[in-house]
Amino acid sequence: MPLVNREATSKLREIINRPGSTLVPGGSLPIQAVLAEHAGYEVFHVSGGFYHNYYLGIPDSGLWTSTEFVEYARKIVDSVNIPVFADTDVCGGNAINIYRTVIDLIHVGLAGCHIEDVEYPKGITKSGLKWNPLRGEMHGDELLVSVEEQVGRLKAAVEARNELDPDFVIIARTDARTSHGGSVELAIERAQAYEDAGADMIMFDGMRTFDECKRALAACRVPAFNSGELVQFPRDELGNPIDLPTIEEKTAAGEKFILWVGLGWQGAIQTAWEQLVAVKRDGFGVINEWHHREARRPGSDKAPRYRTEYMEKILAVQQRYLPPRMATAPCDERSEAEAHATA
Repeated sequence: MPLVNREATSKLREIINRPGSTLVPGGSLPIQAVLAEHAGYEVFHVSGGFYHNYYLGIPDSGLWTSTEFVEYARKIVDSVNIPVFADTDVCGGNAINIYRTVIDLIHVGLAGCHIEDVEYPKGITKSGLKWNPLRGEMHGDELLVSVEEQVGRLKAAVEARNELDPDFVIIARTDARTSHGGSVELAIERAQAYEDAGADMIMFDGMRTFDECKRALAACRVPAFNSGELVQFPRDELGNPIDLPTIEEKTAAGEKFILWVGLGWQGAIQTAWEQLVAVKRDGFGVINEWHHREARRPGSDKAPRYRTEYMEKILAVQQRYLPPRMATAPCDERSEAEAHATA
């Protein structure tokens, strides 16, 4: 039987079973996971929406395939030493697809996944497909699969998990708050059914206020957390932005994962766009300004752009096995800087 990443799954189990909350950043690129680990985060979340955006260059529309996602997830897992869990949308479809997909996810080293209870394709609503250009995704009053179908999906996932690695974390996501005819009560009702089906955690998507989030969390027997547009970017009844609850308030409410999808990267996309537009319009002046500012930045402020420890290993292998004329000598940053200064 293929090896599984038991160190990661047992670590994620330890994190969800201990008291308190854990702040979890989300993204979809290996470099994002690397930066999260360097910054001291204990867990990384692979976002389905950001996977669509960064890997496919399209909105979050459910157009990925299980095969390509599994192979892509492997690259993220291989880049870090912290547990990684993933958004899998409906994890391949029906219970049989989910059974196989969970086995594949375990084999590539993921520590857990969440499986949602919506119908596919994404965006199917009572009135047909709905596209929201402001949010850049198919979104609306989605139709849910029946409770019986989602329970079957989850039981298939649990069976696949138990055959390979009982510590792999199965997270049941419910979109019942924003579904057609949805409500907080419906979300709680479904969450409790998913707990009975063997889910290790519950993920509520789409709660509209922090009070709703707290009600949902309080109703769960297993660890639970919230996600969604208004969880990350809360607004008042008039649509005006309001402050987020503090980490302490979320912890007191029982939020096990304080998940922020795209932490650090939502702003990065905007910055990249502004720089592209400015250079096209005004030339290299903006690049010169950035270049001089970065040159003055203290080393402690610089982002770790590369996996230095990995390159050190590669250089050591080169030194051992390549002919001397081909092996790369380790670089001394001080001598390199002196060489540039005297050039």
